[in-house]
Amino acid sequence: GRRNSDGSLSSVPDMSLVSILVLGSIFFLLGSQNTLRQFLAMSIVINGIVLAMSRRYFMAILVCGLSALFHKWAPFLGALAIFIALTTNLEFSLARDKGVVSFRPGKFDLLIFSLGCMAMIMIKAIGVFGLFTADLPLIGELKHYLIDQDQYQSLERVSGLTKAALLVFLAIISEAVLGTTDDANFNKARSLRRKVLMFILPLAVFPEIFSRLLIVYWASELIFMVGALTASRVRTRLAGALVFCAYGAAPNAINVVIGSAWRFAL
Repeated sequence: GRRNSDGSLSSVPDMSLVSILVLGSIFFLLGSQNTLRQFLAMSIVINGIVLAMSRRYFMAILVCGLSALFHKWAPFLGALAIFIALTTNLEFSLARDKGVVSFRPGKFDLLIFSLGCMAMIMIKAIGVFGLFTADLPLIGELKHYLIDQDQYQSLERVSGLTKAALLVFLAIISEAVLGTTDDANFNKARSLRRKVLMFILPLAVFPEIFSRLLIVYWASELIFMVGALTASRVRTRLAGALVFCAYGAAPNAINVVIGSAWRFAL
């Protein structure tokens, strides 16, 4: 953060730093190159997430509804993000200790993970019982991601399970660097990021669905990085820098920047 004239640390983020974080994030790099309509929609949804984290739920719902102008799935992803933000707010309002300790998933984290497992089972059931032909909104589109997966296969693409493993590894390392934090606002962003990851992990068994849900995680991680790198605590800034620097080694990001040929030259 910037310092005031009296030498104290300002609570207002340095916007030049925030701009660098946004432009250097996986959310921006992959979204603006690969899934433009979804990226534009999720850019609106991010504002909805921040509003929800501030307990302005009506405005959050309204903003996420506007994202449908760019992508019809965006309001559903926004609803998921708002629900997780609401759960995070509820968790902090009920907690006696507002600090967050790494490697100790709470009951709300486990709840979100169980909901992800339920979503995975429901999607699997849709495939098993052939409900693609049912006259249900958007359900038919899941066929392309569950059955017609050959069109998405290529040697340069990273598998869903590999992506999930890399995300978990980076999350664990960054959580270890963070340790226990007492900054209430940042802790909400930290908890949001962890809960989004907990929800999407079970869905890694469906690579294409998982890949499209990842943009919600990239959005939550962008909020996490902005909070971390504008914090006054050194360990918090180090954790944010670790996540940001790790983006430079992300296979999909390298594919966008220099092409996929690098993988065959190794």
